[in-house]
Amino acid sequence: MPAVTANNNELNFTDITYTTVEKWGDYKEKVKWKLSENAKNRGFVLQVVTFTYEVRWVENDALLTVDELFGSQAGWTNYSELWLISANKKQPADTLNQDHFIFNSMEETYGWIKETGKAYFFESDKTPEDLGFSINADCPAGIYMPSQKGSYDPGIGAIKTATIDHLVYVTWDKTRRATLIEEKPSR
Repeated sequence: MPAVTANNNELNFTDITYTTVEKWGDYKEKVKWKLSENAKNRGFVLQVVTFTYEVRWVENDALLTVDELFGSQAGWTNYSELWLISANKKQPADTLNQDHFIFNSMEETYGWIKETGKAYFFESDKTPEDLGFSINADCPAGIYMPSQKGSYDPGIGAIKTATIDHLVYVTWDKTRRATLIEEKPSR
């Protein structure tokens, strides 16, 4: 049985804020989640985040290892995160109802990085812990929201909205100049 549409409800971005990329490819992107209609039942915005990249040292053109590039977050190049939306509400209730794509690269590097998010709302009366999510300081979501490694799927028959994607793609060269190639939400 495929997923069931959540009452023709759609997950959207509101208050999209893009910050200009900085030296060595550092970037920030912020969006807030909002449903087009009040949620009929309690549920979560689920976002699966994936990093792809090729980053090299300026000095010797060697590729950075995942540990060099991401440090303590090296095991989190693909993860899922949740925001709770209560029944009869359109947005997460807490003040952290926004998503941040942030990357702080290493100095003396060049290359590219793509951070992709795929998000949708799904109905659930379970807690994040029941779904296998927890607060993890090493995850890019940090202590702010429940997360887990890998791509979470609420399962067959889940009532959910269509997926909305967003992507930040940044390149930077040996002179520290960074360029934002693409930043777009899409369905």
